[in-house]
Amino acid sequence: SLRCGYVTQQEAEKIACCTFFQAKQVAEYCEKKGIYILTPDDPFYPERLKHIECPPAVLFCRGDVSCLSIEKSVAIIGTREPSDYSVAVAEEFSSFLAERGVNIISGFAMGIDTAAHRSAMRAGGSTVAVMGCGLEYDYPRGRTGFKREIATHGAAISEFFPQARPVPENFRIEIALFRHFHIAFLWLKQEYAAAR
Repeated sequence: SLRCGYVTQQEAEKIACCTFFQAKQVAEYCEKKGIYILTPDDPFYPERLKHIECPPAVLFCRGDVSCLSIEKSVAIIGTREPSDYSVAVAEEFSSFLAERGVNIISGFAMGIDTAAHRSAMRAGGSTVAVMGCGLEYDYPRGRTGFKREIATHGAAISEFFPQARPVPENFRIEIALFRHFHIAFLWLKQEYAAAR
């Protein structure tokens, strides 16, 4: 669907159906759960996103929102079923960069993403998880604790309402958002890495 300013036509139609009371309920729920709501006029809204063609109208964030604006940020993502070598490469890069003040961005999936997040935290650095579902939805299942751990070492963010389920369309949106959060990108497959 086409964008109109900060929202797509489809999003605009959904917003038009939302009452002030419903919006207030979401805001109160987020406040209770420790979720920060970011809009483009918020000082903590990522500067990089303000200059893209279709910046998200809203970002939900748990953790340190200032992590979203760290200039030195590198994305490390990859397969959910990595080889031992790929995991070792992800851990080595993540630790090395985190120790030097580089913010590690990843997608919270099993496999390479998890290795990148964990290694950044072990190295005492910051990490940001870009989610394809709501921050309160338990996906991948059983990982709510890990999500909260990331929030204590950085932040978890999502474009989706806190309890939104993961559906295929969400992950296309997640990838589009993910693309604008870093200055370098490391993509690890099962047997090799590709850097950009």
